[in-house]
Amino acid sequence: MIIPSMVQGDFDKAAASREAVPPTIPDVLLPGTLRDLVAADEVEVRNLDCTDETALEESFTELDIEGARFSHCRYAGCDFTQSIFRDVAFEDCDFSNAKMDSTGFVRCSFTSCKLTGASFLESSFEDVRLKDCSLSYSALTQSRWKHMALHGCDLTGADMAEMEQRFVRVSECRFADTSFFRTHLAGIDFTTSLLENVTFSDSMTEFYGAKLNVYQAASLARCLGIIVEE
Repeated sequence: MIIPSMVQGDFDKAAASREAVPPTIPDVLLPGTLRDLVAADEVEVRNLDCTDETALEESFTELDIEGARFSHCRYAGCDFTQSIFRDVAFEDCDFSNAKMDSTGFVRCSFTSCKLTGASFLESSFEDVRLKDCSLSYSALTQSRWKHMALHGCDLTGADMAEMEQRFVRVSECRFADTSFFRTHLAGIDFTTSLLENVTFSDSMTEFYGAKLNVYQAASLARCLGIIVEE
């Protein structure tokens, strides 16, 4: 039998003990676009202020971007595979169906961004903040999250299978028809978020050490064939 106090201890040990570190953006940024930089064979991008750029289904692979801000940009269907972003802020940007596999994000923030259908297979996120973003139907399989913070985000239909996560905070997010298959969720507090029709393994070990409210716990119990009397 698992003693409740032991589970609480495991939750406390896995829960985030600090806030995700925000990006450090230089005071002076140079205006420009990714398209122009790539055309000039620039791979290392520094101190960029990119505003209102639209690039659809273009290739931006293996870029190294540091100390930059992207505002009101649209990169739907673009390929950022094996790129790395350090100290970058994305504001009101559209990355729908973009490919960001094996990509690294360190001290980045996404605010009001559209990441619907984007692919982040085997990507790494450390000290990343997402606020009011859509990640519905995104592919996050085997990605790694450390010191992440998500607020007001929609992960409907997202594939979050076989992820590695440590010190993740979620609040007021939507997890409907989301797959957590073989992703251990210890330390995550789901109580302020929607958790509905999620996928997990038969053993349900994914939720060991996670925090749920009474209604969420009852819903998961019904998935296991347990009769919950209200």
